[in-house]
Amino acid sequence: MNERRYWFLTGKYLSKNLAHDEQIELESYIEADTANKKLFESHIKLWKSFTVGQKEIDFDSLNSWHELKTRITENEKQKSEKIKHLTFWRSAVAACLLALITIGAFIIVNQKSDSVVLVTASDKQLFILPDSTEVWLNKNSRLSYNSEFGDDTRKVQLNGEAYFKVQHNPDKPFVILSNKTFTKVLGTKFNIRSYHSDSAVIVSVVQGKVQFGGMKSEKQALILTKNSTGTYLKKSEGLQKTLTETPNVLAWQTNKLVFINSTLSYVIAQLEDFYNIQINLNSPEILNCSFSGTFNNQSLDEVIKILEFTMNLTFTQNNTSCYSVSGHKCSN
Repeated sequence: MNERRYWFLTGKYLSKNLAHDEQIELESYIEADTANKKLFESHIKLWKSFTVGQKEIDFDSLNSWHELKTRITENEKQKSEKIKHLTFWRSAVAACLLALITIGAFIIVNQKSDSVVLVTASDKQLFILPDSTEVWLNKNSRLSYNSEFGDDTRKVQLNGEAYFKVQHNPDKPFVILSNKTFTKVLGTKFNIRSYHSDSAVIVSVVQGKVQFGGMKSEKQALILTKNSTGTYLKKSEGLQKTLTETPNVLAWQTNKLVFINSTLSYVIAQLEDFYNIQINLNSPEILNCSFSGTFNNQSLDEVIKILEFTMNLTFTQNNTSCYSVSGHKCSN
C-alpha cells in the first residue's frame, strides 16, 4: 500500500466511512508490519485524546484543525529536533484531517516539499490556518502553504476564491500570491476572487487595510481600505480601484444577496454566479428595470417566484441550469 492510499483509508476510518473491503485492506496493512501498527495506533491515540468529551466531531467547521495543531505544537515543544517535529506534524495532519474527504474538501500533505494544500470541490469550506487565520474557500478553489509558514512571513498561494479573516501580527505580514498578483496584510478581513479562467483578480476589503498589486510592478500597488475594491486585469496587467460598497461580494460565503435599486441586468448576473446557472433574456428592454430586495439563504425557486411577482416577469426553465426570462418594459 502506498502512502497516499494509507492516508485516504485512515481518513475514512476516522470519519466512520470505511467500506468493508477497505477495512480489510487497512487492517492487513496494519498487521503486516509492527512499524505500521505503531504509526496507526499513535494516530488513533492522538485523535481520541483530542476528541474526548465531544459527542460528535464537527468536520464542517474545522475548529478541530486548530485545536489539534495546537496540541501537536505543545507536545513538540519538548522535542529539539526540527525534522522529527515536521514529520510528526505532517503525519498527524494527514491522518486526522483527511477524514474531511467525505464532505468534498481535501487536505493534502506533501512530505517531499513540506507543503499543505487545501482543496474544495463542489462546496465552500472553512479552514483554520496554523496562525489561527480563518479562510473560507469557495467551491473549486485551492490554497497552499509550506512548512515555513509563520517563521518570518505568513505566505500562501491561492487559485480560486477565498474570504480571509487574518489573525493580527504586525511582525509577520500575511501575503497571498495569486495569478501574478500579491496581497499583503497585517490583520484584516477581505475577499479575493482569482480563478485561472477569470480575466481579472479582484480584492474586496471588508475591514482593515491591504496592499494589492501585480508582482511585476510592486511599486504601483494599491492601498485598499474598508469598502474599496482593487481589480488586476490579467491581459493588460493594469490596476483599478473603486470605492463603492459591494454587499454581494461575500454572498457565496454568507448565503445572502442584497439589492438596492439594482438594475435587472446586475441582478441576473449575481444570480447566475451565486446559483451557478445561465439566464437568457428574451426581452432586452427590461435590462434597466430596477429591483430592491434581500434574499437570505433562499432557494432559486423562491427567488424566481419573488422576481416574477414583484417585477411581472416570466421565467422559463430550459434545462437543469439554464433559464430564459421575459417581461414588459418598466416605467422606471
